Amino acid sequence: MNNKRIALLLGAGTSVAVKMPSTEDITERILSSSGVFHHSSDCYYIDDNKKGWSDWEREPVECIVRFLNWLREVAQLSLRRKSKPNYEDLYLVASQLNSHLSGVLVNFALQPFVDCVLSKLPEFAIKKDSKILGERQLWYLTHETKNYIHDVTSCMLRKPLPTLVPLDALLSVCCDEAFDSVDIFTLNHDRVLECWFDQRRQDSDQKKRHYEDGFSEKTNNLRYWAPERYENSTLKVRLYKLHGSVNWYQYDSENEGLTRTKVAIPVDGSISASRDASGHLMIPSPRPMILLGTFNKMFEYRGLVFDELHCRFSKTLKQVSQLIICGYGFRDRGINYQLSRWIHTGSGRKVILIHHDPDKLQQKAEKDIAEDWKTLKNEKMWGYIRKRVENTTYDDIRNQLEK
Repeated sequence: MNNKRIALLLGAGTSVAVKMPSTEDITERILSSSGVFHHSSDCYYIDDNKKGWSDWEREPVECIVRFLNWLREVAQLSLRRKSKPNYEDLYLVASQLNSHLSGVLVNFALQPFVDCVLSKLPEFAIKKDSKILGERQLWYLTHETKNYIHDVTSCMLRKPLPTLVPLDALLSVCCDEAFDSVDIFTLNHDRVLECWFDQRRQDSDQKKRHYEDGFSEKTNNLRYWAPERYENSTLKVRLYKLHGSVNWYQYDSENEGLTRTKVAIPVDGSISASRDASGHLMIPSPRPMILLGTFNKMFEYRGLVFDELHCRFSKTLKQVSQLIICGYGFRDRGINYQLSRWIHTGSGRKVILIHHDPDKLQQKAEKDIAEDWKTLKNEKMWGYIRKRVENTTYDDIRNQLEK
């Protein structure tokens, strides 16, 4: 292990510190549908100032919201926690139903629930003039429900940032000369970290990025996924977005009769067709690449860029002895498995957790990692900074690193 290399694992709590929407905020908007409308592109957008909605713009939204509120009541009965299902839980249920109905991931135990939903379908059906109110219509409803949650979440996470100062202490580790290499793994879809680094670059009058994000230099307004840059880069900081980003898109092109898919970032934010270096037309997907849900994410960790990202997460953990965790609720089983394996398969490893109430966090964590937590706390492999990230100083972090 390299003691001059350190890793950070960041969750939604770090973004909430800079006034980004919380899980509760996103859930409330999705269930209320305030300002949400169905666009002619078949995407869902938010416009809080618009008035006089047409039936075509609002009817699909209202059908989905009725379905989601009913689904939430049903899901609450099976959840083994006091809090109500959030938008990630609801996305999981819609995804499971959709996968079962499409035959992608058939689960025979789900069929009684499918029959139950079918009996309620006339209340939720989007295309009421359809002659078939059966499984095909339910597939369409769950498909649109997934799109609706995805789109509303993406819209909310694109909001302008009022301030980035609350993250200064946490991200000061990137400037600490005690470390030659800093690997940041984030589960957040927003661009908070990129904006923090861009602001630092502007403050220092430098033109080049301060971090490596695994994407190429610009080609016709697109930066393409190029994971080899993580190894080849001389930059100290590497950023890995394990659940995708609101500015990552799939682009399809046809070349010699074959459809090729690439992942890219549109540099100017414009989601439009472009051309690659060979002149082939690149058509973007309408939705950004972000992973939503809970347990279903583990199946998607194998797709496109995500298998590469999670492989690098596993590989990096083996090379570090200290891991700073902030804003993570320990409810992602795939991530928890990696953490547990890292802690149990090496010596001299330590987690530094930034949280104002770690005991409460432990109670809400997934059962397996919570059990590990008790054992490792006794072995002093956990170091606590009992503060919110916005109240944490870098001295607090350094004191834990030096223990």
